Amino acid sequence: MFDLVHASQPIWIAYASLLGLALAPGIYWIQDEAARILYVSVFCSIAYLPYLFALYSARHFTPGAAHWRIAWLTALGLRLLCFFPPALFSDDVLRYEWEARTMLSGLNPYLTTPREMAAINLRIPGYDFAAVYGPWLEAVHALVFAAGLPLKASGAAAELLLLVLVARQGMAFERWLLLAWSPLSIVEFWLNGHNDAWLILFLYLGLWSVGLVSWGFLAMAVLTKWWPALLMPVWWARAYSLPGMAAFAALLIPCAFLMPVEAWLTKIRFASGFLGGWQNNAFLYRFLSDKWQSFTVSLLAGMLLPLTRLDRDHLTLWFVTIFLAFSGNIHPWYLTWLLPGLLRTKVNPLPWLVPMALLPLAYNPMLGWVAGGYWRPDERIPLFIWSGTGAFAIYSFLKWWKAIR
Repeated sequence: MFDLVHASQPIWIAYASLLGLALAPGIYWIQDEAARILYVSVFCSIAYLPYLFALYSARHFTPGAAHWRIAWLTALGLRLLCFFPPALFSDDVLRYEWEARTMLSGLNPYLTTPREMAAINLRIPGYDFAAVYGPWLEAVHALVFAAGLPLKASGAAAELLLLVLVARQGMAFERWLLLAWSPLSIVEFWLNGHNDAWLILFLYLGLWSVGLVSWGFLAMAVLTKWWPALLMPVWWARAYSLPGMAAFAALLIPCAFLMPVEAWLTKIRFASGFLGGWQNNAFLYRFLSDKWQSFTVSLLAGMLLPLTRLDRDHLTLWFVTIFLAFSGNIHPWYLTWLLPGLLRTKVNPLPWLVPMALLPLAYNPMLGWVAGGYWRPDERIPLFIWSGTGAFAIYSFLKWWKAIR
């Protein structure tokens, strides 16, 4: 059988060069913003074909120093290519900048909205809402902005740190490539500047460590995006540690003083919209009636999954899978939350990589947003994405069931 890796090193170099040359026009040379969005979103999906081929090839050989160098050059080159242009698919970086300015001016970002501050840029997401990110992200954004660096540098630094950490741990080459050459990670963290890289870094560190340290990293994940608090039953069942739980509480209790109780309740109601208060690319949520049912499913998953014999890495992967599947919002970058579990386990990643490959196509409402300021999703695209994902998941399950019988 033809093997991409054993064939010759120049094939890998050609792959990296062609990938870079194909991506460059979309972010540097195409002038029309809507055309750039269409080009890069389709490119991101198509790029999964050589990416999956490379993962399959890497599974069947032991890499030498030359292979590692080519893989690193490819990973870093594609990331640098994406870092310098402005964010393309999302205005979230504008939100990060506004919250950083607010914090540096001495105001509480959790109690201040862009409208109250008469912010000029109406493209700031959540124009009528105060900050919802965890205090770790608020502090990091303020530090990065104060240093005069682009806000993209925050998530990019976290993802690069994770990339180095995974490589230093001597993990299987295929697993490292899973992150290093991931089109979704490269586009979302380095082009769009999303800050979720901090979340996956802390979750990975939490799964890698034990005892008090593991609970500390789980707390840091909560201080980043809040929802990892739902993983507490998993840690309780597989990483029980009284000092660890004490450290977890010590890191989180001060958050109660970030804002008054009334503001906390408002924040919780707003943030819970992620589970179904508004909908973007919903998968199984379409079978539920409201966000509280989604929350109940996630809560039950966190409590019931530890009753199985799965270890903590697998439990985390399956919890995040269920959590996302039943939420009302699955933006493409949310799927990167699956990476810590995929990196830490030896499961076949294909059932999870299929939606990662297809979901960038759901950026199609951005075309109307940048052209005329309207958001009009095409429901046929999520239907296509989740039909393909569901069909492949069923096929994978039947194949697994046949193998164990």
